[in-house]
Amino acid sequence: MAATVEYKEYRIETEEKDGEWFATIGRLDGLEVRSKAGRYRLYRTRTGTLTKDEALDLARDLIDGRSVA
Repeated sequence: MAATVEYKEYRIETEEKDGEWFATIGRLDGLEVRSKAGRYRLYRTRTGTLTKDEALDLARDLIDGRSVA
């Protein structure tokens, strides 16, 4: 089952596709998410994980490491 959590000023949603879990990151204030690859309304992790919790951890690591802003 997918999960949605708020973390700092972001909303993280998880989803399962083909047996892998991905996270989608969006800003709570509606501004675009910035990454090294560009600006997005929503940023989806490119790497799938085995569990929903790992996908959430990956998204939190991206936020904490300033890989997305």
